[in-house]
Amino acid sequence: ASSGLKVDKDGGYHVVLAIKNNEAKPANVDTYINNIKNSFRTLSTK
Repeated sequence: ASSGLKVDKDGGYHVVLAIKNNEAKPANVDTYINNIKNSFRTLSTK
C-alpha cells in the first residue's frame, strides 16, 4: 500500500490511501481509517 498526505489551508489533513489490486483490503476499513486519523491527531498535538 502507499499513502499521500496533504495539508489544506485550514491545517487539516488529506490522506490518500492506495491499495494494489492484488493486495488484500483491510478487513474493517472504518477501523483502519480511524486508526490512521488517531495517529495524525497524536502527531498534531506534539
